[in-house]
Amino acid sequence: MVAIVEVPPPTSADDPNAWAAMADTTLWSAETFDQLGYEDLNDPIETAASLAVPSSNRRTLRWVALDDADDHTTVVGSCTCSLTLRDNLGTAGVHAVVRPDRRRQGIGTALFDAAEQRAAAEGRHTVQSWVLQAARTRADDPGALAPREGSGFVDGNHASARFLLGRGYSLEQVEVHSLLRVPLPAAVIDPLESDAAAASESSYRLIAWADRCPDDIVDGLAEVRAAMADAPIAGLDFERQHWSADRVREVEQRWADAGVTTLATAAQHVETGELAGYTELIRFVTKADSAIQEDTVVIAAHRGHRLGMRLKTANLRLMAKQWPRVRRVHTWNADENDYMRSINIALGFRPESSEGGWQKVLG
Repeated sequence: MVAIVEVPPPTSADDPNAWAAMADTTLWSAETFDQLGYEDLNDPIETAASLAVPSSNRRTLRWVALDDADDHTTVVGSCTCSLTLRDNLGTAGVHAVVRPDRRRQGIGTALFDAAEQRAAAEGRHTVQSWVLQAARTRADDPGALAPREGSGFVDGNHASARFLLGRGYSLEQVEVHSLLRVPLPAAVIDPLESDAAAASESSYRLIAWADRCPDDIVDGLAEVRAAMADAPIAGLDFERQHWSADRVREVEQRWADAGVTTLATAAQHVETGELAGYTELIRFVTKADSAIQEDTVVIAAHRGHRLGMRLKTANLRLMAKQWPRVRRVHTWNADENDYMRSINIALGFRPESSEGGWQKVLG
């Protein structure tokens, strides 16, 4: 009989309890490779162990499904319940994966039961889950399911969709996962960069850095990061995040400790010194050939100057110099985020898969 075991969060990457996070990322890497044919998107073992340690911002609870409760090598499934600690205190993120040959045996149900019950006990009233579907679904495809708000579709007949619908989840948003193959031809990036610069360079300067934001703009970066709350969220329950310089520094240190390196470029308003926006790329140090596009945001008061394109082209230039072995860049955008998707499409990003944002109100 399969045992569902909660493993306490590790106190360090070397804590024996880190084995569960490493087992979890191993399962997810196999799952992603099976669907997409690469392992670019999942945390390496060492990164997973480090990020499993709770921070002042987040605590992740974890369960594993074992054929033998006393043998850590018999993991057939895992589940996490992620709890933010500074904001969004009413929600929790729940994600589970079960080895393909052990599905339809009640293991996923048992894992979700444990995580949802714990989320409720922690005072969370809503749970959310993001689920990958490798095949893009169109409106006229059989079983096409649209979110209650926003746009896009997922396959409602997919096993993951049927599972979540059966548990009372509703589809609230669809994100498009896009892939950019680099290096970019000069014929693509040069005109995009020059046109964007012409629209803003007289009023905005660019500031770039690796891994650690300069001290003199870290407060401004905190304000810009909080502005990500302006991104489309469709029907998802999401509150504006509270960012400070201390939080920025803690995140930077956690990335460094976990073997993640970053490149960022910010736009600063020349007249006021205010940061108007920024963009960030991250790369696992053990994965030299792929990178992930994280946040790109421009504060509302500074929009209309093509800063989004200028920031992205500048940071891609920086990446080509600093990380010359990168060949693939991944990014995610809400299907309804037409503006940011138009920038990505112009750069050469192409849809690779979709992710459904599912939500359930507990009780």
